[in-house]
Amino acid sequence: MLIIDECSMINIILMNSLLKAIPPTMRLIMVGDIDQLPSVGAGNVLRDMIDSMAFPVIRLTRIFRQAQTSRIVMNAHRINEGKMPDISNGKGTDFFFMENEDVEAVAGEIVKLVQNNLPKYYHVEPSQIQVLTPMQRGVVGATNLNLALQEALNPVEEEIFMRGRGKVMMPKPCLRRSGFLYAFTFLREASGLSFVLELHFFNASIYSNLNNSI
Repeated sequence: MLIIDECSMINIILMNSLLKAIPPTMRLIMVGDIDQLPSVGAGNVLRDMIDSMAFPVIRLTRIFRQAQTSRIVMNAHRINEGKMPDISNGKGTDFFFMENEDVEAVAGEIVKLVQNNLPKYYHVEPSQIQVLTPMQRGVVGATNLNLALQEALNPVEEEIFMRGRGKVMMPKPCLRRSGFLYAFTFLREASGLSFVLELHFFNASIYSNLNNSI
C-alpha cells in the first residue's frame, strides 16, 4: 500500500511517472485538499480524479471543536460553501477585515500591524509574523512591502550589502542530508563580505558561517 499526501500539488507528468513506477496490485491512497491551489505544472489531477467518480472518495468535512474558535477556519469553510465570510471584527477573534482603497495607506497600515498591533495582540516578536501578498510589483506587492518592513523593523546601521537580523527568503525548498526542510532563515550577523546565517527548522537552529564567499 502506498499513501501519498498533498496530492493537490501533483501534475499530469508526475502522476504519469508515479503510476508507471508502482505495481498494478498495489493499493494507492491519495490524500489532499482540492480547495488548495492546483499544481504549478499542467493538470488538476486530484480534482479531476474526484470529479470522474471512478474512485471511492472520503471527504473530511467535520470542523473540530478547537478549530471552531478560529474565525479563519470558519470563514474558509464558509467561502468553500459559497457563503459570505464573517467580517465583523471584534476582540478575541483571529480574523480581521480592513477596507481601504488607498494603496499607500494600505502599505502603511500593514507596516503598523506587523510592527506594533499584532505583536502586542498575540504576544509575539514581529519576526514571527508573516505577510502574504498575491503580487510582486506595486505599492502593496512583495518587493515594496519587504523594503517598507525592513526599514521599520530592521533599519540600516551601516552601509553593507546585507543587513544583520533580517530574514532571508528561500524561493525553493532546501532539503539537506539531515532530512530536515528549513522553515526560514535569519541573517544573524553581517560585516563586509562575512556573515552568519541562522537556519531554523522545527524547534532547532543551526548556524552557518560564510566568509568572503560572494
